Amino acid sequence: MTTFQRFTIAVLSVLAFAVALLSAPAASAAPAFSVTLVPAASQFPAGGEAVLGVHLEGETALLPGLQFDVMGGDLVGVDPLSRLSSTAAAGAVHVSRATPGNVRVSASFGGAVLATGEARFVQLGTVEVTVSLAADANAAARTWRFEVVNASGAVADTIQLGTSGDALSATGSSAALPYGAYTVRQILGNDTKLSCTGGAFYALTEPATGAVAVDLNSATAAVRFALTLCPGAPKLSFQAPIDTVGPALPETPINEVRGARSSGPGADNTPLPPDTGAGAAATPHANKLAPLILLVATLLLAMPAAYAAATLSRARRR
Repeated sequence: MTTFQRFTIAVLSVLAFAVALLSAPAASAAPAFSVTLVPAASQFPAGGEAVLGVHLEGETALLPGLQFDVMGGDLVGVDPLSRLSSTAAAGAVHVSRATPGNVRVSASFGGAVLATGEARFVQLGTVEVTVSLAADANAAARTWRFEVVNASGAVADTIQLGTSGDALSATGSSAALPYGAYTVRQILGNDTKLSCTGGAFYALTEPATGAVAVDLNSATAAVRFALTLCPGAPKLSFQAPIDTVGPALPETPINEVRGARSSGPGADNTPLPPDTGAGAAATPHANKLAPLILLVATLLLAMPAAYAAATLSRARRR
């Protein structure tokens, strides 16, 4: 084999290797972070708006610009990612759907889908409960509790209503609930029963069973409950004190406000405290110490002068 042939084979091998590298699919590097999409609630009202939280975890110097694709609904808006820490960030995606169903949202970066999430849209309505009490204007204030139970037997919501002599009827609504079959029942207690027996103060007259079946298929489903005050029940009422407005009274003397003062036993024989005067009086002990202190101060001042005179005398003798 000649040198030219070897050279030709080597060149062809290099070209074949280069073609193989160019024809191979380019492998994209995986991002150094992860993304999740979490709906803010288990269900949303059809015709309304749903929110899916965007959570990013991982080391990244710059927050990525994620792309969101929506299937089955409309994209309303996107809250950009904002840092929660050096390794975490959060944002949100807002979507809508006019009819019941699911909306699928996907988040991608660099052409790769990183996360998906779904928002469930359902028809929602509320259960409206009205309670009335057959009593007079002196009826005591009372709170009545009602439970809204779904078809599975679970309590979907609780409603509390209050009545009194001033308001013998009250109305309240439950939270937004998916369309379906429900049962509304009143929570009875020791003094509230289905009839005026067993020491009951109140009796439920409507409905007779204490529960009402509701088919929630519109914005509102209304139910009514009626109670009555049992005969012979103790009078439960509250009367606020009445402040009668009368003519202005004369000013009360200060002595009456403070009350009358009377002398106690032995008051006549109790000696008064000694008169201490208006200022600090000098004591005899202090007067005796003053000359002594003055003498000591004079001696202390004279000692340096005497020492200086003695030193000067000795110097002259020499």
